[in-house]
Amino acid sequence: MRRLWAEYLVQLRLLKDREVACSAARVGFDAEFPPCPEGVLPGHHWDAYDWLWRKHGLHRLYSAMNREHRKLIKIAKAIRKTKAETLFGVGVKLSVSECFEEADVVEAAEDARRANRL
Repeated sequence: MRRLWAEYLVQLRLLKDREVACSAARVGFDAEFPPCPEGVLPGHHWDAYDWLWRKHGLHRLYSAMNREHRKLIKIAKAIRKTKAETLFGVGVKLSVSECFEEADVVEAAEDARRANRL
């Protein structure tokens, strides 16, 4: 569990770095992206400015951020599958629960109750 937690923290930092890069580039894009004209469908307007998205490198930046996010989810799933044998493990499972549905959080809470009985 400790190894997985360490991997998760490293991956989370990489994801946060990618998010910062995307946000910075997005500011430049948003400053140049004109409002959608009356009578033009938003999707068509967006497609017409794909060149601007690419000019700011957002296609690459968002792809990289999505890759890091998928890696983070993979580690979180491994953590979820690993038995929480200590309170540390329970805490790790609860910490990564934001990646999952409410039912997963309930399961982690049940693990915590069982661990307290040990």
